Amino acid sequence: MPAARWTTKEQLEFLNGQLPSYLENCEAKSYDWFWPGLNTAWFVKWPERSVLFPNFPVEIPLTPEQNEELGKAVVARKNQLRTWFRWRTSGSHKVRVLKKQTSVFDALMEPKGTCSLTQGELYSLEYYDKRIKPHVEAEKQAGNITTVGGQLSATCKLSNELLAAESDDVKLKIKEIYELQKRKRSTTEVPGEVTDPGEIQRAIDDLPYVLKSIAVAIKQHTHFTVSFICAGPDLSKNWGITSLSCHPGETPQGNTFTTLFPKEDNILLAVYQDYAELLFHKQRLVMTCTT
Repeated sequence: MPAARWTTKEQLEFLNGQLPSYLENCEAKSYDWFWPGLNTAWFVKWPERSVLFPNFPVEIPLTPEQNEELGKAVVARKNQLRTWFRWRTSGSHKVRVLKKQTSVFDALMEPKGTCSLTQGELYSLEYYDKRIKPHVEAEKQAGNITTVGGQLSATCKLSNELLAAESDDVKLKIKEIYELQKRKRSTTEVPGEVTDPGEIQRAIDDLPYVLKSIAVAIKQHTHFTVSFICAGPDLSKNWGITSLSCHPGETPQGNTFTTLFPKEDNILLAVYQDYAELLFHKQRLVMTCTT
C-alpha cells in the first residue's frame, strides 16, 4: 500500500472509496472501464495542471514546453494511481508460484549457482493450503508430528506422494513449471543496477508478487508471518521518496495488518520514509540532475 504522504486526506478517502469497484474488476480480470473512469474522476477533482502550475491562471494557454511537461505529469500520475491500487490489494490475493512468466526480479530469485526447486517442492508451493496442509494437520492431531523439523519432513514426503497420485494434467503443469525454472536459470544473468526509468517502474509493479512469494516460502519453512516496508526515489514524483508496505499475512477472517491497523501502518511508513530521506539524499541529487 502506498504511503499517504502523496495524498491529502480527501484524496485518500476518494481512493479507498474506489477499492470495492477495483476488487470487482480484479475478480473479472477486466479493467477496461475502471481505469478510464478513475482517471477522469481524479483529474476532474484534482487537475494535474493546478498541481504542476499552481500559480498559472487557467485562462492563459500553456506554452508547448509546458504542455509537454503536463503530459508527462499526467502519465506519471496515472502510473502512481495504478501502483496505489496494486499495493493496496496485494495482501488479498493468494500467491501462485511462477504464475508470472517473467519478472525483472527473476535473476535475483533464481541466481546461477543455486539449486532448482524439485517438482515436489514446486507442487508444495502451488497446492500446500488445499491439498497438503489438511494431511499435515491430521498427522499433528494424531500426535505423529511434534516438532517443526518433523513437520518439514512430513510436508516433503507428502508433497512427493500426493504429486505421484495426481492427475496427468497436474503432473504436466508441475513439470512445465520445473522446466521453465531450469530454462531461466540457464539463460538469466544477474543484472547490475537498473537505471532505466521504465525498468524501475516495472520493478516497483513486480514487488508485490516477489514479496508475497518470499513470504509464502518463509511461512512454510518457519511458520512465521512477515511484512515488508520499502522506500526509495520515485520517478513519478521527480525522484521524491515514496514508501510502500506489503503485509501478505491474513487472519482467518481475511484481514491483513493494514486493514486491522491502518493508523499504525501509516505511522510505520511515515517514520521509514523519513529514514529513507536521509539514506537516499545524495542519490536523489544525482538522479534529479540527470533527468
